[in-house]
Amino acid sequence: MRQLCHFFRADVHYGMQVAQGLGIEIDPSMIPTSAQPVGVWRDDSHL
Repeated sequence: MRQLCHFFRADVHYGMQVAQGLGIEIDPSMIPTSAQPVGVWRDDSHL
């Protein structure tokens, strides 16, 4: 389960795929809407 958490932190979509493959049901409301993959740069300077 701990490793699955790492997958979610790295890439939410990948974490969902791994969880599905393991037969683990993840409640989508538990995933923050601001979640994004680690290392992704956002340019908010235009806001």
